Amino acid sequence: MAIPNDRYLYRMKHGVGLAVDLRLNDVPFYRRVSEYSESPAGTASHLLVEGENVLSLWMGEIEKVPWLVRSFEFLILRDGSEEPIFRLTWPEFAEEHPEGERDLPIKHEARFVFAEPTPKALWVEAPVENVPPEGTESLHDALRELHAAYASGDVDAFLKVMEHKTAEMTKFYGPIPDLAPAAAKEYYGEKLAQPWKLEPYDPKKVVFERCANGRAAYARNLEGGPALFAQHEHDPGETWQANPLFARVDGRWRVIW
Repeated sequence: MAIPNDRYLYRMKHGVGLAVDLRLNDVPFYRRVSEYSESPAGTASHLLVEGENVLSLWMGEIEKVPWLVRSFEFLILRDGSEEPIFRLTWPEFAEEHPEGERDLPIKHEARFVFAEPTPKALWVEAPVENVPPEGTESLHDALRELHAAYASGDVDAFLKVMEHKTAEMTKFYGPIPDLAPAAAKEYYGEKLAQPWKLEPYDPKKVVFERCANGRAAYARNLEGGPALFAQHEHDPGETWQANPLFARVDGRWRVIW
């Protein structure tokens, strides 16, 4: 499939003291608690579908501060443009809720139409699954495969586990030099050869969130952090963290993002 000419980004103003959880088309992509005002941004093309799109938001306060005026803005823009194709702002969107249900914490859904031709992400046509929070044996097997590849330092095994994610990134964002086979093998080979302290795999500490309306599963730990975590033995500030998104590909759960 041809790479789209235009690429899309999200950008936001995340006000101080707000906890925000965002999903686009039921795919989680942003969870953060902000202790100061931030302006995060990221890629959005792989989250969009042609036609109606649904942004789901949960927002709450770290603590109530009566004198503090909180604000939030979320935009989706074409790369290189300052004209948003979608915009959502707080507290304005609260006016759509009944009086008495406009304070934080709040859940909100906003719908918009994306009319541009776009590739289909793997999760769009994946089969609908019943994914319990504790996961299934096949989901744990897929996550263990990623854990084992990192633990072994086997770069070929690691890149094999990640091949569908790499293909998705190329599908939506074009050839990425660092992900070309030779470059990726060199980069991850050097990274995996470093001394890492990888947390043991414990299925009781992993939660799988049913997402993409049952067509995908998002892995995290019980506290909401990364499902897999490693820390460099000589530089504790350097870490590897993974919250993989899984979908069925050819009958098996695969890492797709």
